[in-house]
Amino acid sequence: MDGLNLNDENEKLFVIARNANGHTRAKRVEKKTPLDGEQSVKLSEQFMRGYIGGLPKNF
Repeated sequence: MDGLNLNDENEKLFVIARNANGHTRAKRVEKKTPLDGEQSVKLSEQFMRGYIGGLPKNF
């Protein structure tokens, strides 16, 4: 994931979720700029921390 360039319009990342009824939802992950004084976090680390979604609830 860290190789993705989310500033490039030709490269996109989506989080796909499905509910118990089988309905599927896609949410685009967009690059966010860190707040002043905050260190940026790699995309893979954001995923593992649950910041961008995509992890099962029992993970």
